[in-house]
Amino acid sequence: MIVKMLDDEVDDPADSLKQTTNMKSIIALALAALAASSPVAQNQEETRAVDPLIAGYWSCSIPTNAVYTKVQSVFNVCGSGAKPQYWVVYPSDNLISCRPPPQGSSNIPLLSSPRRPKTGLTPSDFVFTQVRLVFNTCNLGNNANIYTLRAPVAGLESCSQPPPQSGLAVLSVRPVWGQCNTLNTGAPLYKLVTPVANNEYCFYPGDWTYNSVRTTRSCNIINTDAPLYKVVKLATGVTSCAVPPGWTFSKAVSVRTCSIQGTQTSLYTLKKL
Repeated sequence: MIVKMLDDEVDDPADSLKQTTNMKSIIALALAALAASSPVAQNQEETRAVDPLIAGYWSCSIPTNAVYTKVQSVFNVCGSGAKPQYWVVYPSDNLISCRPPPQGSSNIPLLSSPRRPKTGLTPSDFVFTQVRLVFNTCNLGNNANIYTLRAPVAGLESCSQPPPQSGLAVLSVRPVWGQCNTLNTGAPLYKLVTPVANNEYCFYPGDWTYNSVRTTRSCNIINTDAPLYKVVKLATGVTSCAVPPGWTFSKAVSVRTCSIQGTQTSLYTLKKL
């Protein structure tokens, strides 16, 4: 009788194993669901999905293809003692940047970087349209310039000349005060346009050339003569006052229209190398 009671109380081993397996499956599913809904897990996924240079990060130096927007002091991080650390981002249209385009003279340590922004643009692809003096934002404990960056487009008035790769020309230059420098003196403001063949411009883009030049006072702000170029798009067979890199010439004639002094120079018929 005692043996019979003990037999009644002992579970079937097969049933116990099945219950244990089911319990483990339930626990595993619960843990997976909890991990998926965890803010930490979501943040890690978001962090991995974001390019760190697009989002910005603190760095002891500035990659040559980036700019910085603020600076802080750190201790024993960027060297012995207190040193500056920079908030580094890729340049973008309307960004307020401590670093002007193209790369200006600076004591800030620059670090060559193979990384490029997803837009493909670097600081040398931008112009700036305003500069202000700010304290402690770009230079710890001191005043420093801060710039409004713009992607150059036709119709924009810019404090800096457009980069050669922009495809834009400068139609005219006028003086402005309090916009393009912080010295309370006149500074040039450039009118950017899309060039048209055989029109005249103060500056022309890298895939254009000029076939004559004369002087004008509309291309600087100091009321003195400056070059004004009659431009043409680079192509085999066009005539040019210069032979750009990657080109040669099939013919050269002597002219006086390629020099603002009116001296004898050559006009070349271009041919692509």
